[in-house]
Amino acid sequence: MLKIASLVPYKIIPPVTGGEKAIFYFLKYVARYANITCFTVTENAGEREGIHFTDVLGSTTKKAGMLTSPFFVVSKTHARWLV
Repeated sequence: MLKIASLVPYKIIPPVTGGEKAIFYFLKYVARYANITCFTVTENAGEREGIHFTDVLGSTTKKAGMLTSPFFVVSKTHARWLV
């Protein structure tokens, strides 16, 4: 059987948004025909729907500060770009 590795650097379980659903259900479909190992964050770890999720990227909750752009400032009253 074919072996496929996938890299998903964000939480997709449970699939809620459109992007999460697209990735999860695509992997679920492909898992019918191949062994899927998904390298992902802690929140997805485990075996679900024939997909083996392996925690190698840590937790998404610890990365929240890294997801904001260093050029974007949000204050209580407004948001503005630094130029």
